[in-house]
Amino acid sequence: MEKHYTELKMMDESLFERLLIPEDMSLRDVLVRLDETGLQILLITSEDRRLIGVLTDGDIRRALLKGMSLDVLVSQVMNRHFTALTCDEISRAEALLLSEKFSHVPIVDTDGHAINLVMESFLHKAGESPLLDIPVVIMAGGKGTRLSPLSNILPKSLMPVGDQTMIEKIMDTFVNYGFRDFKVIVNFKREMIKSYFAETSRQYAIKFIDEQEFLGTAGGLRLLRQVVDGPFVLTNCDIVAELNYPGLLAWHREHKAHLTVVGVRKRMDIPYGVIKIDENYGVDCIDEKPFFNYLIVSGVYIVDPAVIDVIPADGPLDMDSLIRLLIEKKMKVACYPIENGWFDIGQFEEYRKLLKHFGVMNVQSI
Repeated sequence: MEKHYTELKMMDESLFERLLIPEDMSLRDVLVRLDETGLQILLITSEDRRLIGVLTDGDIRRALLKGMSLDVLVSQVMNRHFTALTCDEISRAEALLLSEKFSHVPIVDTDGHAINLVMESFLHKAGESPLLDIPVVIMAGGKGTRLSPLSNILPKSLMPVGDQTMIEKIMDTFVNYGFRDFKVIVNFKREMIKSYFAETSRQYAIKFIDEQEFLGTAGGLRLLRQVVDGPFVLTNCDIVAELNYPGLLAWHREHKAHLTVVGVRKRMDIPYGVIKIDENYGVDCIDEKPFFNYLIVSGVYIVDPAVIDVIPADGPLDMDSLIRLLIEKKMKVACYPIENGWFDIGQFEEYRKLLKHFGVMNVQSI
C-alpha cells in the first residue's frame, strides 16, 4: 500500500541539542547518550557546529561485533559520507524517507552547520500501524528451579519486584515502548498466573497459551503456529532488558534475519597470572590477571514466523538447539549486541541486583 505523509515535523530544539556530540567522545559515553535520547542516531559536529559525521545505533553495534573497545573514539566509527539537506532543500526530505534508504535526514544551513533533523519515525503516516505494533511472546512455563525454594510457592513470573511481579515489570518495560499485545506461554502453576491477571485490569491485551508438557525454552513456540502471522519479540519471563527496541527491530530488518539474538557483552576476569608455554613446555610469558570479552545470550529475540516451521512437531527443544538448526538450514541468525541494562532475574544474585536497580529496600534478607 502506498504511504502518504500528512505532516513533516521538525525535531524539538531541546532534543536536537542532545543529539550533537564531538568526535572525541568515547563509544562508552555515546551509548549513554543514545539511551538518554531514545533515538538511534547522533550527529557529530566540530567546535563551530559544522556537521562532520553521523553515528547510528547500527554503526555502534557493528563496531562492538568487530571487538572494538568502548574506549574507541567516535571519530574512528562515525560515518563521514552522509546525506544532509539545506533548509531550501527540505522538500526533498519526504522523498528520501519514502525511498526507505533513509530513516533520518540532517538539516544544515548553507555553511554546513547542523540546525535540525527529520526522521521517518517522526512522520505521521495515514492509515499505517505504529512501528512497534507487533506481539511480545513471553515464555513463562518453566519451574524456576534456580529460585527455589521461593519458586516452590510462586511461579517465577509472579515473584515480587517492589509492588509488582516479575512479569508485570517485564510487560511495563515493553509498554513504555508502545507494545500492547502479549502472548504468554504458561505451564507450571499456570492457573495461579491466569488468576492473578484475571483480578486486575490492564491497558494491554494478554492471551495465555497452555503448554501441556514441558517443551524447553524453544519447543513451546510451535504453539504459536495459528497465533502469530508476522515477526514478534520473544523473551523469557525472568529477563528484564531495558533495550532500544526500535533500534533492535530496525537491526533485525536491516540484516534480513529470521532470528535476531540480543547478545550481552560480558567481561570475564581471571584473578590469577596465566602461564603461556611453548611446545617444549617452556614458559613464554605470564599474563597477569587477563580478562576476556564475550557476547552471551540474553534470552531476548526477534523471531520471524518462518522459524516456527523449523521446530520439530513434538518433544522438547531448547533455544540453543533451535539456533543450531536454523544455521544448519542456512537461515539468517543475527546478533544485536548490548552493554548493559540487562538482568537475568532467574537467579538470586541477579534478582537482588534488579531489586537494587529499581530501589526496592531490604533486599539483604532475600
